[in-house]
Amino acid sequence: MRPNPIQLRLSNVGKALLVISLAAGGGVAAAVNRPEPLIAGALVGLYLLFSIRVADQWERVAVLRFGRYVGLRGPGLFFVIPVVDSVSRYVDQRVRVANVSAESALTRDITCAP
Repeated sequence: MRPNPIQLRLSNVGKALLVISLAAGGGVAAAVNRPEPLIAGALVGLYLLFSIRVADQWERVAVLRFGRYVGLRGPGLFFVIPVVDSVSRYVDQRVRVANVSAESALTRDITCAP
């Protein structure tokens, strides 16, 4: 039985910064009639897309740098170095409760008769 692979979660902040850097690079490339600013904007946007992560209010993430534990991140915005850092699964820290009826929690008393 194989465990579920860790899914890459891209943050909305990273996606927005990718679009902004592509637009800025495209605007500068159109102004100077050269493609280099567009390429630079795309590279900066891709770096920001993969380096900015967001953990929800109830989540924490262990960050590993070259396989060694660096620290616990979250909740909120945090940064990782792409390729160098990896994140573990997002750990849900919400409290979960279960209903337990009184009958199932009772134990039987064993008394020794003299």
